[in-house]
Amino acid sequence: MNRKKISKTRYIAAFTVSTLIFLIGLYIGSSIANSKLADITYMEQELKIKIMDMELQQVLLTENPCDMEDFTSLTNELYNVENKISFMEKQVGPYDEKIQRLRHYYFILEIRHWLFFKRLREQCNRNITTVLYFYEKNDKCNSCERQGYILSYLRKKHSSMRLYSFDVDSSSFAVDTIKKRYNVTSAPTIVVNNEVYKGFQKKADLELALKQNLNKMLPVFKA
Repeated sequence: MNRKKISKTRYIAAFTVSTLIFLIGLYIGSSIANSKLADITYMEQELKIKIMDMELQQVLLTENPCDMEDFTSLTNELYNVENKISFMEKQVGPYDEKIQRLRHYYFILEIRHWLFFKRLREQCNRNITTVLYFYEKNDKCNSCERQGYILSYLRKKHSSMRLYSFDVDSSSFAVDTIKKRYNVTSAPTIVVNNEVYKGFQKKADLELALKQNLNKMLPVFKA
């Protein structure tokens, strides 16, 4: 009889302790989630201001683009915004409403940046290669993440390369217009200047594509 009472008491005590641990864990998890949410909300507001600032900067630069010599800071700022959005995406997932909204803003900023550097290349004869990369989220495209790593590596290696990444499923009308222009129907798809490459591209093949496009832009001097 005493053994049964002891067993029952131990069972109740163990259950109570387990429940308490679960509730503490739930509370801590909720606190961390709320803290992350607050951080993401703050970052969202900060990024919106940064994006608007960069848009204005690009508008000002388009007045006399050929007179400008160094655009490193403008490009670095664009990639910094991308890194922050990617960080937020890892925290809450790519389908979060705030992430989708920020991505939409960022795609518009990328397009303005691309048009600006495209103009520099065509009208100011600058040594610039623009690369458009159309991807799908990792759960839809097995090779897109690897392709992204290769392109990021090449961007860091080649200072004249400007990389712009777009979700092929984006609801942006501007992104859709570019897709139609280059007949982008699947991912991954890469556009080097105006040359379209469909499907996964190896690093060596992309290196060759960059070199060929660079040679097309170099002036030919006659003896």
